[in-house]
Amino acid sequence: MVRLTHVLVFSLTLAAALMLASFADAAAVTQQVYVTFDGSLSGTTYTLGAGEIDNTAGTFGSNGSATVSGGVGDVPGDTDKTSGFYFHGPSLGVGNLQTQNWVTEAIVSLDVPVAQQPSGDASGDKYNHFLDLQGDTFFRFNGDGNNPKITQFGYWDGGSEPIVNTPNLPSGQFVHTALTWDATTNTLEAFVGGVSQGTASSGSPFEVSSANIGYGFFSRFLNRAIDGKLDAVAFSTYTGTFDPSSDFQLPTVPEPSSLVLLVMAVALLPRFAKK
Repeated sequence: MVRLTHVLVFSLTLAAALMLASFADAAAVTQQVYVTFDGSLSGTTYTLGAGEIDNTAGTFGSNGSATVSGGVGDVPGDTDKTSGFYFHGPSLGVGNLQTQNWVTEAIVSLDVPVAQQPSGDASGDKYNHFLDLQGDTFFRFNGDGNNPKITQFGYWDGGSEPIVNTPNLPSGQFVHTALTWDATTNTLEAFVGGVSQGTASSGSPFEVSSANIGYGFFSRFLNRAIDGKLDAVAFSTYTGTFDPSSDFQLPTVPEPSSLVLLVMAVALLPRFAKK
């Protein structure tokens, strides 16, 4: 008969206690948009799949040559810089996002490295936005005066632009990216793989120059697309203190395959047994 050892029982109890403590400290998060691309795209209109959420009354959709297939959204910025996905922020009905706490997320995979992301001749074409909120809040690749391109996040407040440079995203693998906004302190924070990349703040809120919230391109002008793919995107509002260990709506690390889980289970089985 397989029984749990006292050590294992203690370990599980401790893990449960830590989990409950984490949940107690977590923010109260409200999912507003949650898309895993398991739905369908007809033209630019996206139809939700099972378990997906769009509290904008169906404004989530695509632009340009973006497509959906096999549970993945493709953003072909190398051939069409107007490609991407977005929704109409005011349709959430939650009020001014400058004064709301929010988090926007995307699981992104780049088809080519950051240095090879598409650029045009004009300085305005040398950017690629993978997260964009209402025109002037961004997580992007910047090739304007930077050769090769660099990765950075920040926002424009109408008179100044606090920007933080971060390590480049890898290519050829999906990675969780996110921006969070603390309206109490007017602070923007970026995350990659659940790890903070720093904060940016001028002391003032971001300027709202667009109604759109975008993924994979610059949704203000519907251009500056990345060359890559999106496995899922999400947007949430929250109250309280955001906890990156529990409050993201998308997984921050790749989910292990069934084979990996089986191997782990077999390896741990002897520890669960007591003769």
